[in-house]
Amino acid sequence: MRIWFRVVRPGTEPIIERTCPACGHARMHIHEQHRFRRIVDWKLDTVHQVRVKCPRCGKTATCRPQGIRPGLHRTGAVVAYGILLYTLGMSFESVAAAMRTLTGHGSKTGIYRDVVAAGSEAQAMHEARAGRPVRILGIDGTGQKTKGGNAGVAFAVDAEEQVLLGVELVEEENPHQVRRFIKKLCRKYHVKYVMTDEHDSYEKGMQSKGVDAEHRLCQTHWKKSKQSRIRSLRSQASENGWDQYVRDLDELRRLVKEDPPDALVRLEKMHSRYLDHPPAQLGAEWTLGYHMRMLTLHLLDKWRKIGTDTQPTNNTVERIIGLLLKIRSKTMRGFAKRENIIRFVHLAACLRENRKTCDLSAVS
Repeated sequence: MRIWFRVVRPGTEPIIERTCPACGHARMHIHEQHRFRRIVDWKLDTVHQVRVKCPRCGKTATCRPQGIRPGLHRTGAVVAYGILLYTLGMSFESVAAAMRTLTGHGSKTGIYRDVVAAGSEAQAMHEARAGRPVRILGIDGTGQKTKGGNAGVAFAVDAEEQVLLGVELVEEENPHQVRRFIKKLCRKYHVKYVMTDEHDSYEKGMQSKGVDAEHRLCQTHWKKSKQSRIRSLRSQASENGWDQYVRDLDELRRLVKEDPPDALVRLEKMHSRYLDHPPAQLGAEWTLGYHMRMLTLHLLDKWRKIGTDTQPTNNTVERIIGLLLKIRSKTMRGFAKRENIIRFVHLAACLRENRKTCDLSAVS
């Protein structure tokens, strides 16, 4: 797939601004004639600037060509190009070397500051989406290397539009952090369904006051884990020649795979047959009968959360995690600061969301 990138090229003539930024007077006049300013660019060495003065308050200002920022010798196109190279996988030092080859100037510290600033702008842009309703919110977490150790990162994605809605430093094992993350997202986006995996912290987070969304589990991962457990128990039953257990486990496998209309009725009937199997004593192994009792109870408890009113899988979230963070993290030792993880993810999302033309003019 080919993606075109749009950047602001520096103009040759300054844009004259007649309105005073201090008092608002609309008749500023030229105070100094054209003067040259050296810039860092792969096509231009100098640009023209003009000083204007307000006759009312006496304030002066500098008018520059398009694509030239005050106090920055590099053009916006050079800044955007360096940000793009880093986001696509190069290190700060490699990007600086590439920029020195292209323009004669390049500093890894300058590239770092550009990436941090652009990430903050992209984060503000994503947070501006708050308020629009989201039907299915997919949530998943991952780990990321940092200078001080590993950090947990939670992603929130609009599962239908396939766009990033939020990312925070959240440890999946910490139910309090997960609860705050879910509650904030549901309040900001008026979520109807929240899709997660079977991690206990998500279950506890959905029980928070103020969360009106319904909890759904990823069908693909849920069915895969249940089929694995059923195969393990069936192998044990087959080795011992327990035909009734084998028949029941084969039926469970069909129910999980096919989800027939009478699945819950058949599950309840099977569960009732194993209610008399007692739990194992402390330190002892579970009997196969107690395994069946707990497995059927678990299926009954979770079955209604595998609804057909949402998507069958949470793969959209996993795909976005891979594109925005995991692929990049393989080419680096780790982020120097934990908060830079959030900025980078928002920046990478900004660059990838538009599949045809990536507009870098906002960071130029």
